[in-house]
Amino acid sequence: MNRLKTVSRIILIIAIPILIMTLSQNLIYRLPDAYLYYFNDSQCLNKLYLSMSNSEMADALTDLLNRFRPDPETFNIYVDTGYDELGIFDSRDAYNLQMMKKALDMSSLFCIISLILVTAVYVFLLRQEEKKMLRTSFVIGAGISVILMIAQAVVLPAPAMRERIFTVIGVRPFYEDSALSMILTDSFWNMITVFLTGVTLIILGITTYVQYRLTRPPRIFY
Repeated sequence: MNRLKTVSRIILIIAIPILIMTLSQNLIYRLPDAYLYYFNDSQCLNKLYLSMSNSEMADALTDLLNRFRPDPETFNIYVDTGYDELGIFDSRDAYNLQMMKKALDMSSLFCIISLILVTAVYVFLLRQEEKKMLRTSFVIGAGISVILMIAQAVVLPAPAMRERIFTVIGVRPFYEDSALSMILTDSFWNMITVFLTGVTLIILGITTYVQYRLTRPPRIFY
């Protein structure tokens, strides 16, 4: 039983930062709010000469990223030209968006798995009256989350580091003046970093409160 508790603690320390980081990523990248804020602030869509409002573009982009098993041949955002439907992204941009979506889908998978593991470990250790073990494990996991959040805040705004991440997930260099390159500028990644950091801190605050309510020691005086 002690060995099982030790394994459970290790799982918790690993799963907590994965859950926090992937949850914040999916909340930011899959919802239109951050994109809409960026489009309104930067007015970058004006350079694309699209007959779409900022909110329509934000909704269309997140709809693309949230599709389940999309057809690669039609993976694009289309606008009505009056004659036909025209995709705003070229083949390279469409491919890169697919790679980004695959990376985001992998993040969602890790988020779901880590949530299941964290829930299972909490149920098991609470039944074993191991509240102190849960508290210490959470503190370590939360500390790792803060380290990862800081690393993310350093890497994303840095073009050279960002290019390495793109290479790992299969994103090819953008064509000059392509639609996607006009959207995913350094300003976009700076903004995304701020949003990710803010949401991660909020999630950390919420999870800290929940774990305190679940594992707080009994009071002697009321």
